[in-house]
Amino acid sequence: TIMSAEGVQAVRHADWFAHYRHSVFSQLRNARLQGATRFRMLQVIPRLDCWATIHEYPALQQDCHKAFTEQKAPFFQQGQQRIDWQAITWDHARKDELRMTLSAFSSQTCAIVVCSCASDDMTDVEDVILDYNQTQGGSGIRVIVGWATAGDVYRERGSHPSSSHLVAAGTKSGVSVCWAGENHIKQLHKGEYNNWEWAEKVIHVEGMTIDTPIAHALSSKHHHLFWPKQGKVCEVFFKREDIDSEMTIREHVADVLATTLLVAAGEQSSFVTGSTDAITIRWARQDKVHELHMGSYNNWTMAYGEIDCLGLRQDSPMALSRCATGRIIYGSRQTLYWIDG
Repeated sequence: TIMSAEGVQAVRHADWFAHYRHSVFSQLRNARLQGATRFRMLQVIPRLDCWATIHEYPALQQDCHKAFTEQKAPFFQQGQQRIDWQAITWDHARKDELRMTLSAFSSQTCAIVVCSCASDDMTDVEDVILDYNQTQGGSGIRVIVGWATAGDVYRERGSHPSSSHLVAAGTKSGVSVCWAGENHIKQLHKGEYNNWEWAEKVIHVEGMTIDTPIAHALSSKHHHLFWPKQGKVCEVFFKREDIDSEMTIREHVADVLATTLLVAAGEQSSFVTGSTDAITIRWARQDKVHELHMGSYNNWTMAYGEIDCLGLRQDSPMALSRCATGRIIYGSRQTLYWIDG
């Protein structure tokens, strides 16, 4: 047989697969928001020598089933089912019969997600889809492309643009490393939830560049990423143990510039020490440290504060850590470091 269980497993651990899966899951969510109640997943039949394309389709089907049974996105959101498993069908189409296939499957309630295609066929397939959407797409939900190319993945795992900087956060149950790219943040993470195997996530953020300074912290249940925007600190957070979970982006009013260097630190609740679950973000100003903080102590409502720090210069590079010291209502021992001279 041209397909094997070993091949499916190997594809799933490839550098690009997590981004590919996330792209498809995002398109399923987008299709639902367009009004789709049924979803037809479609692979353009590849040549026999297209090993990765042959195996990515069953790997994707298995991961969709896993996400559904574990009540994860895009099938569930906050415990509520959004997409029924029986609403999804999996099909194949020859490239030279693609337009006929699209016409046969398209309807007012059925979304067609072309989610697997060999690289050599992508240009031709995109031309067919574009022509179909322009001429016949008005009669139903537009055909959606759900694949991710090697170019979409940007670089192989573990590499990053030389002008960007790494930020990291960790606890005893997991670690995460992130860096900024063009219109995205890339993350590598691992922990108890995935047997300490590196996994990749690409977080799409419009306007993000490789020069955008970012900060990263972990709370008990979420990853938190922060970056500056004129007059605001932007935040994206998502569940730690679900790479494809819903992401929330929000903005907090703050006295920052688009180039302000931020530092962040998180702390998880501890029954032993009595410490709280909290996040702190700080940045330097002349003779002062400004901060935003939130946690279980204030129902995760962002609050603002200032700390006098004589001799500190505006936008001095800093580092921040938190550690529990006992039963303290707000915060814990927090240590701030900066470069002087």
